[in-house]
Amino acid sequence: NHVETIKLITEAVELYLPALQLIEDELERQRMRTKVQGYLRRAEHLKKALRPDARAPDSARSSPDKLDLLEELWSDTPQVRASILVATKAEELETGENWSAALDKYQLAIEAMLQVLNREPLGRRKDVLRNRVERWLRRAEQLQLYVDVSKLNLSRVAETEKAEAALEEDTEKLAKQQQCFVQ
Repeated sequence: NHVETIKLITEAVELYLPALQLIEDELERQRMRTKVQGYLRRAEHLKKALRPDARAPDSARSSPDKLDLLEELWSDTPQVRASILVATKAEELETGENWSAALDKYQLAIEAMLQVLNREPLGRRKDVLRNRVERWLRRAEQLQLYVDVSKLNLSRVAETEKAEAALEEDTEKLAKQQQCFVQ
């Protein structure tokens, strides 16, 4: 599970950063810093693997002919037509890489379609609608994973690590300057 792995890596890095200040041996501190940077790279790699591709064709995307069939079969149901419009808006938001808003729209469309599905008797209409809802559900799940990971602020952890490294370097420079003055 990439999301759980990223969460655990982030927690580990947040614990390692303060520990860096406690390590007195410069070589050991550098090893620890290298380890932390490796963890951050791994977390970023996993995060990129989860990132939805807004430009790639996807099974959740609505092809015009399939939407036409859905609209044709459900032309008597305004709730289905409205859900299609909402899901189409979700796709537009995805193209703009507005993942959270796209997820919200998919969830609205799915919720409305599930209400219709529950009332519909078995048959072709229900099958077509169920297939569309399943596609939207898969896409919403992908977006949910990415949105969850995006909330983990890996860049904040990386910036903290860089700031601590810079502070450490400044402290070392000051110590060297003081040694020069003492001599």
